[in-house]
Amino acid sequence: MRCLLACLTVGFLLLSGCWDMRELEDLAFVTAVAVDWTPGREVRLIAQVFNPRALAGGAQGAITPGASISSKSYRNYEARGKTVFAAMRELALKMPKRPYFAQSRVLLLTEETARQGVAEVLDFFERSVEIRKIIPIFVVRGDILEFLDVPNPHDICPATRLEDLVREQSRTSFFPAVTLGEFLGMLVSEGQEAYCPVVRVERNPTRKLRPGELLDPAPEPAMEIKVGGTAVFRRGRLVGFLNEQESRGLLWTKGKVGGGALVLSLGGNKEVTVDVLRSQARIRPHLTPYGPKFTVEIREEGNVAEAACPLDLSKLEVMRQLEAAQAAAIKEEVEQALRRAKELKADIFGFGAALHRHYPQEWKKLKQKWPEEVFPYLEVEVKVDARLRRTGLRSKSLPQEIKLIGR
Repeated sequence: MRCLLACLTVGFLLLSGCWDMRELEDLAFVTAVAVDWTPGREVRLIAQVFNPRALAGGAQGAITPGASISSKSYRNYEARGKTVFAAMRELALKMPKRPYFAQSRVLLLTEETARQGVAEVLDFFERSVEIRKIIPIFVVRGDILEFLDVPNPHDICPATRLEDLVREQSRTSFFPAVTLGEFLGMLVSEGQEAYCPVVRVERNPTRKLRPGELLDPAPEPAMEIKVGGTAVFRRGRLVGFLNEQESRGLLWTKGKVGGGALVLSLGGNKEVTVDVLRSQARIRPHLTPYGPKFTVEIREEGNVAEAACPLDLSKLEVMRQLEAAQAAAIKEEVEQALRRAKELKADIFGFGAALHRHYPQEWKKLKQKWPEEVFPYLEVEVKVDARLRRTGLRSKSLPQEIKLIGR
């Protein structure tokens, strides 16, 4: 009997076959999903679908010589419904193939959707087993259809362009890279408000009208995708934005600035640019008779990338002066972000979460009045330890060398 059961078990495992197999030619690969609210409180769902056939003869997203300008490597489908799932089913009826969301590159929320509240529309994406939680999430400022139809001669579709920009985020650190899973985690965390990057469409400043431009197989697009800044949420609703400098100030407190140019002004039109290498940060809560107080400790390392003024970097006192200026610049960016967050009454830094971890009983007392009465008046001390590791191939700046020879 045992032998029979063992044979049946092995047979079931081996003969189960490909009962849930899906042929590639039967699937429509969705590269981007956008969610919007209509004035009638209906969900407007837009899916950008990859069109592999267009690549065979060239596409507007990735143009090859001799390709048809009218062909595209993607197509946008739109559907509406009372809920996201209802709109998803309506979307499937408009597409010639079954939509496949496991390969989605980005999730986009319109500004109007974000202001009305994201909890209702994101519930489906959290429950879905097909939607990956590692895809980046963005708030789109402006017309969503215009954004989803921005041509780019170097990328297959706008979704891949966004993915590339997120991958290169550390080069500037002017916006946070936030995944869907991280965003959902912030929405349900005590003492931590949610935030995500902002994307918009801007006019391409380098585009010029050239003779015979219409005959160019790969004309430079008139519009381009721009990622920069941070969308700030409070209790699941968009309440405002941080600019690029304030966004980097936020990232300093998270220890997530892994690159970028930090320009130091030394006075008298003297400027030195530091290439940021890495950063670490820690938030320490303290209890005082007047309420909680916080200390933000930041450690940063960088290299001198450019010295556009007479400086002798071989001198220790000069390096210490630059490190002090570097620490002051970082502290100013953090304080700018903190001031803006207090104006919005949104604790995107996670001070409340730190208090919850270290002093849970104190957090219980302040939890209900934290956003309105406590956080906007919170005392925060910022301490920065900035170090310069290398000065490049020169110890003296080029202006210093010219000054020394008397020119």
